[in-house]
Amino acid sequence: MAVQRQVMLDPRVTKLMLDAAGRLGGLSTLTNDLDAAPLISRDYFRHRWPERYERRTVWYAGFVATHPDHRGGARSSR
Repeated sequence: MAVQRQVMLDPRVTKLMLDAAGRLGGLSTLTNDLDAAPLISRDYFRHRWPERYERRTVWYAGFVATHPDHRGGARSSR
């Protein structure tokens, strides 16, 4: 849990809250600074996609959580 608390305080990690009315509808973390994601292997991304890694175009989503009231919303019809 300490790692997650650090990530939530880290300015390199974007935190997104979902709700047009200003209520907490969900929460997600997102970063392209992989040094800010201590639980992943940066070497994996550096080896697999070296150019993207250097350009910082590899993004990591730490987690996505949605409040039950916001689940099953608008869906595209196919």
